[in-house]
Amino acid sequence: MDVNKLWFRKIGKLHYLKTYEYIDGVKLFSCKNLSGQKYIAFWINTTEEYEKWFFVPVSKNRLKEVKDKKIFLRGIFSLPEKKWVWEVKEYFWEKENKIQRINMEDIKESDLPEKNVLI
Repeated sequence: MDVNKLWFRKIGKLHYLKTYEYIDGVKLFSCKNLSGQKYIAFWINTTEEYEKWFFVPVSKNRLKEVKDKKIFLRGIFSLPEKKWVWEVKEYFWEKENKIQRINMEDIKESDLPEKNVLI
């Protein structure tokens, strides 16, 4: 994902804030939209067709907890403050990405970060 070109139909234009993990590309980062809503973005996987990401809206306090290592990465996505996350599929060959809201109870175990991992 090119963190300098973040725009999604349902979220809007995003401004990159900070990278937390970089392994052969950005895998975990924070960003915010024009209204100030902050997100933590987490890379799920890559297929032949797309990269799959979760964008979870976070409050200022939650983001501080993340930075201060007071909450595990898995908890950010399995117990989101708003009870849902954005699932983004960034297609390699199509112009438009797919984005949908996933309720926390519908998040697949295999899509979550490993247990007991801090940023």
